[in-house]
Amino acid sequence: MDVSIVEIKDSNKKSQFAEEILRRLPEWFGIEKALIEYVNCVASLPFWIALSRDGRCIGFISVKIHYGHTGDIYALGVLPEYHRRGIGRLLVAKAKEYLKNNNCKYIIVKT
Repeated sequence: MDVSIVEIKDSNKKSQFAEEILRRLPEWFGIEKALIEYVNCVASLPFWIALSRDGRCIGFISVKIHYGHTGDIYALGVLPEYHRRGIGRLLVAKAKEYLKNNNCKYIIVKT
């Protein structure tokens, strides 16, 4: 799969991309109040998207840093038709690189 991982800085675009992906994943993000919280919170967090060859956003990841040394994968989503193609793995690798470069010793995921 020819995918590029791109950092997004624009807060509105972060929220837009997150909402588009999360709404396609109701089995994991089906509670409206929680979905809106994710969409709002990612606006201020480090955020990357996976772009398909045709420039379409097909996934995203956002992270937080706690206590200066613990990275948290805050939200991650990949469009269902792109599952099991290694896109989540690419997004996690980018997040790990960022967290390592920011002195994080641990990475957590809350479910």
